[in-house]
Amino acid sequence: MKFYYKITYFCKRILLKNRKKMRNIIILLSIFLTSCSPKIFYQVYKTSPIQNDIVANNNGYFYEDANCIVMYDFWEDGGNIGFVFYNKTDENIYLKLNECFFVSNDKAFDYFLNRIYEKSSSVGISNSSMTLTGNSNSAGQSSTGYDIFKDSIKTNSYLNTKSFQLSNSKAIVNTSSSSVSYKEKEIICIPPKTYKSINEYNIDKSVFDFCNFILYPTKKQIDTLKFNFLGSPLIFSNIIAYSKGDSDDIYKLKNTFYISEITNYPESEVIKGKYITECENDYFPIYKMIFEISSPTMFYNKYSSSGYISRYYGW
Repeated sequence: MKFYYKITYFCKRILLKNRKKMRNIIILLSIFLTSCSPKIFYQVYKTSPIQNDIVANNNGYFYEDANCIVMYDFWEDGGNIGFVFYNKTDENIYLKLNECFFVSNDKAFDYFLNRIYEKSSSVGISNSSMTLTGNSNSAGQSSTGYDIFKDSIKTNSYLNTKSFQLSNSKAIVNTSSSSVSYKEKEIICIPPKTYKSINEYNIDKSVFDFCNFILYPTKKQIDTLKFNFLGSPLIFSNIIAYSKGDSDDIYKLKNTFYISEITNYPESEVIKGKYITECENDYFPIYKMIFEISSPTMFYNKYSSSGYISRYYGW
């Protein structure tokens, strides 16, 4: 009997030791998996215009001539090279999309793509009825009905009702659909003292990688590369063509920009949570994730860590 208790005690000790080892293994494994999970980073680009007639302020870039104002707001994942075109004149301005181009490092992309769009719509109407009727053993003339959907009781005379019966319900669904096809406009008319937005392309969706530039930095490893116009990795522009009124004269303008700075950030340094009161009468602030680093003259690319190349991490 003593031998039995010794064996039992010995087995429990082994199980207890193994349990502690398993717990330590699980903890270490979870730490390892957490450290290996992809982290989010942002490559942020500061831009500069080449021409002196392009002005920057808190709302973006502005170009102005005698007839129009062209406005830019780049801040977007991949950058938004789209523009707002404002007609200053008292005549219609006709934007010639077939002569407008986005140019990236000397490669031109058409704004007019000769597409056909289709807009479809469908309508469904459902009619249903359900009536609860009552029957009576009264000798007098009677009829009683309770319309559930109209929520009203209709009675011709006082009844001593014994039973009720639910009538059959019917549902009828009528559907109709239609679609309209239309071609992309080659020429866009902008009336006097109005504007239209033209959006088609991103500036660049790729992440730049340079030697001795940490792609996945910690907060202490954040660094910035600076470029002049000749050494910039990306020079981009919009070529815009338009006419005015009944004239056949074509006005052409070119707005050119280049990347002047590149900085890689961990997500925690770019996006942070804050309590914001949107309206004066709000009783409780709203918690939102917002960009700490943003500007209409900048753009960014979001990417995640993948791979363990030492120079990417600054090892």
